[in-house]
Amino acid sequence: KIISRVELKTLDTLAIKYVKQYACLENTGNWYLCGDNARFSNHSDHPNSINIFDADGLIQYHVASRDIKKDEEIFCNYREICNACSDGLSFNL
Repeated sequence: KIISRVELKTLDTLAIKYVKQYACLENTGNWYLCGDNARFSNHSDHPNSINIFDADGLIQYHVASRDIKKDEEIFCNYREICNACSDGLSFNL
C-alpha cells in the first residue's frame, strides 16, 4: 500500500505509528507499506531478492534475484527501499 503524506495525516495515532514503524519512506515522500510479512526480511548488501521500480521510482513488485534454497533467509537491501536507511540511518546487519 502506498500512503501519501496527506493520507498519513488522516489516520489515527495508532495507524500512523504502525506505518512509521513498518513502512519505508520513498523518494516521493510517500510511505510504502508491504501487505505481507516482508518486515521479517533482513538487510544484506548482497541480497537474494530485488525490487522492480517504475519510472517514477515507486516499487512495483519484489522478486528473487536468484534461486533461494530451502530454509535460506530472504534478504533485501534496505538502502534501496528506504530513504531513512539510504541517508545513513543505522540498522543491525
